[in-house]
Amino acid sequence: VDDERNMRESLKTVLESRGTLVDTVESAEEGLAAIEASGYFMVITDARLEGMSGYDFLRETHERWPDLPVLMITAYATPKLAVEAIQTGAIDYLSKPFEPEELLHSV
Repeated sequence: VDDERNMRESLKTVLESRGTLVDTVESAEEGLAAIEASGYFMVITDARLEGMSGYDFLRETHERWPDLPVLMITAYATPKLAVEAIQTGAIDYLSKPFEPEELLHSV
């Protein structure tokens, strides 16, 4: 879930290069609908999204699917926000820009 098309495409390219099936959406609302419709093994979301924020998306996802791992990414990382993400249920928190290996390690 990322409102930046280039980031969605980059994430998809890196993950698919390792044989992972990837769907992308640009909003938290679309993300919730996709999880509801299809189910997923993991979700990656940006912290800052148009409409519902990535943190609200994380909270909603964690409440509805507590066993679904969510990785949060952001270009605006601070220690406080990283702690908030982990306390809210994120399995990891990556600061943009990050190397493909960092993403693959977290996934």
